[in-house]
Amino acid sequence: MKNIARAAAADLALTAYNAAKPTDPQDRLADLLSDLMHHARLHGRDFDHQLRRAKANYDAEIDEES
Repeated sequence: MKNIARAAAADLALTAYNAAKPTDPQDRLADLLSDLMHHARLHGRDFDHQLRRAKANYDAEIDEES
């Protein structure tokens, strides 16, 4: 999958989030992330660990396309 397709998938997620919880576009990503923190906590997941994994995946995906 190309990074542009990954970004498009994220746009879909943000659009769905906004449909469920209308949010100012400037705040939408931060609001989604904070709600995902609540979700992780309620489901016994370590959000910080998942964020580190996501950053490692992102870095690898950026390296793949360069």
